[in-house]
Amino acid sequence: VIHNLSEISYMASVCEIGSSLSTNDRGLSMRVHGFNDKMMNLFVIMLENLLKFRSNDTKKLPEGFTNQSFDLVLENYRRACHNSCIKAQKLASSVRIRCICQKGYSGRQKLDAVENIDIATFATIVSSLLEKIGAEGLYTGNVDVATANKAKDAILGLLKKSCSGNGGLSRKKYPSQLVLKLPTKTKEVTCVAKNPTETNSAVEVYIQIGKDNTRDRVMVDLLTEIMYEPLYSEIRTKDQFGYFVSCDTRWTNGIIGIHFSVVSSTKTVQEIQDRIELFLLEFRQTL
Repeated sequence: VIHNLSEISYMASVCEIGSSLSTNDRGLSMRVHGFNDKMMNLFVIMLENLLKFRSNDTKKLPEGFTNQSFDLVLENYRRACHNSCIKAQKLASSVRIRCICQKGYSGRQKLDAVENIDIATFATIVSSLLEKIGAEGLYTGNVDVATANKAKDAILGLLKKSCSGNGGLSRKKYPSQLVLKLPTKTKEVTCVAKNPTETNSAVEVYIQIGKDNTRDRVMVDLLTEIMYEPLYSEIRTKDQFGYFVSCDTRWTNGIIGIHFSVVSSTKTVQEIQDRIELFLLEFRQTL
């Protein structure tokens, strides 16, 4: 869909109207933004093109989509999967997320899933996935109630028009987003870099706090703000451990955590781990 609308999206961007269509753990996310009152027109075009794949039992691409563009996009996607997490820092982040989230797929798993896919299989699977849709929207900015309701009616009209019968998905059937509760003891996961010429070592330390609530989130935000400067000063500036040193708050599907990350081309993984642990011990006394 993105490839098919590239020309329209470019012309809209010239008029200061931005747009995006992406996937996430819950499904698809569509967004338009800008200062022009024609934003909704672009959103309708994007949604119409997406919904062409719905209720499509022809085992062919919908009208307006070519086999050549499918092959091009598929090849680009395969390359993206193959090159994902090629850098040590990206790999560390990906592994951390897949360790704490119940559902998650590596680039290799995604690549294997599309290895032998063809247009007929793709069209059938996508049509099945879009059979039931739950939609949530946010229209914000310089807009009144009447305009927001008009946008809502346009979206609901397109969704109903694109299917026969009840194509809605109740909130109870939304995909669950579960996070594993980590044990109190330390758990280490070590991975070999995908790139054999990689010279950097990346270490991520994740401390799980608990379920999200306003008080704990504010306290954790303040704590990471207090820790950031001394962490950077000690490990990055004074000890010259690595070119990337940071700590921040992580919010993962309703679970709060604290995240430390250090990337170094001169220190080993064990040296980085020991230095982060030493900093936490010393900082606890300072705090």
